Amino acid sequence: MRQATAIVLGLLSGGLIYVISVLLFSPANSEDPHFIFYLMFFAAWAGSSYLLLSGTKTVSKVFSRGLLFGAVEWLAFIPAALVYGARATRRIVSEVGAEMEPVGTTAADSAAAALGSAAGMAGAFVGAGIVTMLMAGFAFAMSFLCLLGFVILYFLKREMKPEA
Repeated sequence: MRQATAIVLGLLSGGLIYVISVLLFSPANSEDPHFIFYLMFFAAWAGSSYLLLSGTKTVSKVFSRGLLFGAVEWLAFIPAALVYGARATRRIVSEVGAEMEPVGTTAADSAAAALGSAAGMAGAFVGAGIVTMLMAGFAFAMSFLCLLGFVILYFLKREMKPEA
């Protein structure tokens, strides 16, 4: 049962490390994650499972380590969300900035193109900010829940020990 718990928690840990690495290191113009990210997922899965399992004798110890791993990984997700939001904003602004060149021959055509691009740029800033705040808030909540689970498990384990 210890091994199964470590493998499942390691899978969750590997998936979160994969998402963090894609958010931080994927090229902006890439639609598909590269092979190195898939390799990183399996390496993180194996490494996390090994670290969760090494030196443990009970399932509760594996689970408490998994909760601590989860809390740390969710806290590491917050800067990754911020970096992703900044990269997305920069990419959209550069695309919209290229569109801000006057395309029409009349002043009205040029003003309409600039107005649409300015609105697109404002929407990019607001949208990226909202998505970043949602991602960071969700990561903070998940980290809090992992720590809360660890504390509950810690006190339950302490109360369950036989008194000698």
